[in-house]
Amino acid sequence: MLAEKYAIIIKKQMNFLCSEMTFLRYFIPLIKEGNKRKIKSTLIIKKNNKYNCPYRDKNAKILHKLSQAYDFEIINASKLKDEKKIFFAVDGTDCDLPKLGTKVSLDYDSGTYYDGFYSKYKNFVDFWIFPSHKWSTEFNKHPIPRPPNFQKQDYNFTNPKCLFIGSPKFDEKINPKDVLEKYSFLKNQNKKKALIFFPKPRDVKKRDLLKIYKTLKSLGYLIVVKNREKDRIEDKSLMGDYYFEDSWYPHTSMELLAICDLVVAFSSTGILEFVASRKPIVNFHIKPFEKHMPFLYESDFCLNEDIKKSEEELSCNINHHVSQNYFLQFNRTIEDFLPNIGNSSKLILDKLL
Repeated sequence: MLAEKYAIIIKKQMNFLCSEMTFLRYFIPLIKEGNKRKIKSTLIIKKNNKYNCPYRDKNAKILHKLSQAYDFEIINASKLKDEKKIFFAVDGTDCDLPKLGTKVSLDYDSGTYYDGFYSKYKNFVDFWIFPSHKWSTEFNKHPIPRPPNFQKQDYNFTNPKCLFIGSPKFDEKINPKDVLEKYSFLKNQNKKKALIFFPKPRDVKKRDLLKIYKTLKSLGYLIVVKNREKDRIEDKSLMGDYYFEDSWYPHTSMELLAICDLVVAFSSTGILEFVASRKPIVNFHIKPFEKHMPFLYESDFCLNEDIKKSEEELSCNINHHVSQNYFLQFNRTIEDFLPNIGNSSKLILDKLL
């Protein structure tokens, strides 16, 4: 058994390889579960040149507050000693660092298969945890898009190192009332909210976005825009009624999904988060390449629309779409792709500790 084989190695301590703040949504649920079991956690950080670098002043302050709130230590990767302990990573990132013990990679559930992380790090990782077996096999059936010079990956899901347990980020129980208060929605808490995951500027024209906003407004929706800091917009007309960028934990997208009534996407890689929220989706495919995860965008609860349609036609189609009940379809999809939703952290530690 895994628990017997690695119990001596792990010995009441977990380590997390965190060169990007983005990884916190996966790590902190595991840290919280570890705290319940009196297992100490250490976050191992290193610099990168991106907006999510843990050494940026703003991010470093957030990380310090989180370490106090969830009782974990923070050390620089250069201070690592030879440790026979467990190390968690996301998509294998930094698993090639020396001096690491047992390495467990959590699948990012949006890009591993497209970006080649599995091929790059599979020989450095002892276990690779996926959201579900169906998630992995469906990903493997849809090999587009691929980055330039991508080499075909050799997947072997019968390999014992592949564990189909789930994704810790979906363990978080977010109270909508807390989100409404946190982000000053209380005066509009009874109004319908359309959450727009803002597209990359390369992909869409301003007039088309404003047409979507106007259509949603005519249906009585508040426009809530979620963007990323690296794609920040300055045009206030595109910011909707509420505008948000990234917060690392709790993750802004997950919080806003808890209070919205409709998701508007542009073939976003966050589709699994949308599904977990059980909110109907309207998708405009405007990217210059095929959809990520088309097997989810083809579900009944997702209306795939043409951005060139008139406001009247869009309004009619969206109104009909949100009037339908997708309870059974969401149940079936979640059972297939996120069977352990809400319980993954517990199951991961049960398996490995």
